[in-house]
Amino acid sequence: MMKHTCLVLSISLWLAGCATPGTVDRPALEIPEQWRSLPSQTVADAPAPWAALFARPDLAALLQAARDNNRSLRAAAARVDAAAASYGVLRAQRWPALNAQGAASRGKQPVSAALDNQIGESTQLAAALSWELDLWGRIADQAESGRQSWLSAEETYRAAQVSLDTQVAGGWLLLLELDEQLLIAERTVASQATSLDLVRRRFKGGVVSMVDVNQAESALAGAESTRADIGRARAQAENALAILIGRPPHAVPRSGMVSDLSRPTALPVGLPADLLLNRPDVRAAERALESTQHGVFAARKAWLPSIKLTGMLGWASYDLSKVVSTGTEAWSAGGVINLPIFNGGSLMAQLDLAEARQREAAETYAGSVLQGLREVEDAIVGFQRLSEQSDALARRVKATRERLRLADMRYRAGVTDYFEVLNAQQDLLAAELSAVQASRGSQAALLQLYAALGGAESGAPRAQ
Repeated sequence: MMKHTCLVLSISLWLAGCATPGTVDRPALEIPEQWRSLPSQTVADAPAPWAALFARPDLAALLQAARDNNRSLRAAAARVDAAAASYGVLRAQRWPALNAQGAASRGKQPVSAALDNQIGESTQLAAALSWELDLWGRIADQAESGRQSWLSAEETYRAAQVSLDTQVAGGWLLLLELDEQLLIAERTVASQATSLDLVRRRFKGGVVSMVDVNQAESALAGAESTRADIGRARAQAENALAILIGRPPHAVPRSGMVSDLSRPTALPVGLPADLLLNRPDVRAAERALESTQHGVFAARKAWLPSIKLTGMLGWASYDLSKVVSTGTEAWSAGGVINLPIFNGGSLMAQLDLAEARQREAAETYAGSVLQGLREVEDAIVGFQRLSEQSDALARRVKATRERLRLADMRYRAGVTDYFEVLNAQQDLLAAELSAVQASRGSQAALLQLYAALGGAESGAPRAQ
């Protein structure tokens, strides 16, 4: 018997040495030393470029309301709780299980050939203990896989927070843009109505033809159409923002104009390698990779023998009412060694599945890093070019406004026809609307940079 036991233990130790893996390396990543769009790195400890933007009281209130009430974010929080509970289930398997057991039976059994069958009763009350010894760390690897999944869910929740911040702030910026564009459209409608009144009076005086009246009426109708379209877009944007903060469609309080928001002169974005620490989606992918690695470890160790200890202590009696007072003490202790030999390929398939999931997680992790690098570069160049466009359009608005003033003076003096005024009015409306849109675009690029860098709240996960 001793020889057999030693043989089993020797085989188990040999299998453990074959099946215990080392740490799996992360996929090779090509991280540039500097950003392509910022060859000379800015000061790392300068204020975040979006800090002043998020400090606006009306936006801050919307952000807080969204974090408190957004349904998608609440669902992400519930997924974190589910992952934590799943980890608790796996962690509990490392400890002994103690259960109270009670059994009672009544039956008819033959006593002897000379006697009739008699009805017998038996009762048992005991405490049962079972414990699988984690000799190779398989259960510990399963628990660690669950813990890493929990941490990944935590980071995914943070990524959802960053995404929600960006969406809410972007919706707020869009409303400011549409508010300002609506003011421009209303001012244009009023101006064109005044022009139409002037043209009609000049037509009555025989100074201009009906063509000028028709042109003025057409211009006024076009401006009114633009105003209506902007009003529609503003109402729909307001509805969308209301849903983001977890409320039915309603009027969203805000103040100011998007063109009055200041733009930073520098973009302190840190180094590209910082994305590995700061982006919650990258950290979530890294934790998911860790989880699958421990899943592979556990699948390999499933080939090893398992030892389960069992024990029972209690009382047994033929009388239920006296099972404790006069019952016979009953106990048992034992153990079971299980060594997989043939299982139809189940263990091999489970290992193949675990390794495939690990490869998938590795590619997802590498892809999240590349996507992060692209998003930062896009946000940087977007801010730079949209800022240049905004400045150029501001100069265009100034020049077109002066052109309209001169054209109106020339028309009133009878030097030119109304077409010159009409053309200048249309160009001014288009320039002003485009300038406001570009102003919002440069601020939206800051929000994209905020999200691409991982948000303002980077750090270690809450779960430990």
